[in-house]
Amino acid sequence: MILADKLMDLRKKSGWSQEDLAEKLEVSRQSISKWESAQSMPDMNRILKLAELFGVTTDYLLKDEMEPERLPGERIAGPDPDVSLRQVSMEEAQDFLKYRTISARRISLGVMMCILSPVLLFLFGGIREQWFAGAETPLLPSSLSGAAMLVLCISGLALIAFSMRQSDKGLRSIGGMIGGEVLLIAGLTVFILRLFTDGWRPSEAQAGGLGLLFLFLLIGGAVALFVTTGLRGSRFEALEEELIETEYGVEGMVRDRREKFRKTFHSQLTTGIVLCVLALIPLFVVLILFGEGDSEPWRQIPHIISLALLFALAAGGVLLIVHSSILWGGYQILLEAGDYNRMRKRFAKRNEALSIAYWSFASAVYFAWSFLSGDWNLTWIVWLIAGVCYPVVCEIADALRKRSTANKE
Repeated sequence: MILADKLMDLRKKSGWSQEDLAEKLEVSRQSISKWESAQSMPDMNRILKLAELFGVTTDYLLKDEMEPERLPGERIAGPDPDVSLRQVSMEEAQDFLKYRTISARRISLGVMMCILSPVLLFLFGGIREQWFAGAETPLLPSSLSGAAMLVLCISGLALIAFSMRQSDKGLRSIGGMIGGEVLLIAGLTVFILRLFTDGWRPSEAQAGGLGLLFLFLLIGGAVALFVTTGLRGSRFEALEEELIETEYGVEGMVRDRREKFRKTFHSQLTTGIVLCVLALIPLFVVLILFGEGDSEPWRQIPHIISLALLFALAAGGVLLIVHSSILWGGYQILLEAGDYNRMRKRFAKRNEALSIAYWSFASAVYFAWSFLSGDWNLTWIVWLIAGVCYPVVCEIADALRKRSTANKE
């Protein structure tokens, strides 16, 4: 075993990420990465510091022929002896990353569908109300056919689907995705206006029923995406919860793919947040052009359409945020970095029973106080207090556990 392998092995057994080790040695993360990939060697001062940190000798680090079992009396830093590490092969790691790529598209699409689901409901209801209030003048040319409306909707859906397939290739698909949403909204709006122009006069129940039908169809489709994606990834759930150890070469592969995705992650996350902020622009533009629309009923229709566009832009922004976060999270899980580092996993595992008992007790207090006093408008404060105190209780439990272990030793 060469120095690069020993450093990677010792670091993982200590539950540290490359960033953690770099901070302790006061070097950059790139330096640690180069040492572990055998692209460079640490100097003697760093070797001495590494030996001290890991509790091994410099001979063990520098001599390739020396293996851990040939170091009697020495302590190699590592996790608790009673905690086993789940082995992750290269094949499993690649399958997991492939699953995260697919799930990122499906889940983000499902979230977007949920956000867009009420659009037809308030388009139908709002336009109907304004039309009946006096906006009887035909707003569409009679030559506009149903085929044109269908083309708008189909083109929008096709653009969204194509953009989702290209969603891991940076920002090039964002314009297509937003354009697809706008075309879909435009198609639905033109369809509704065409119906009213042709003399269709739905009742309030009919308009609401059509809107609710569209809403439940989209939500039902989103739920189907969530459920099937979750079932498909059930075999990877242990990777998020258990301590893992990757085979040789896996960490380098994952780290390389994460670095290639880093720029895309930052750009998608930033663009998603900006889209959510800028979603109000259509509403502001309509206010500038048409005012509040109180003078004539038809002036309210652009306000309704701008609200639909607001939902479309917000849906696009949230889609980007969810998609990029799921992909990035996949890399973090395999590298045991960020929210998935070993310290947090151990903390969650050790406090699992405590968490169940704590929140069961909080629920019992809440319901007992609520039923006995009848002050339901006040008893919600139990959850606020419980939420604030939970981290403190976990820290106290962890300190007592460490003290008990030390006394046994």
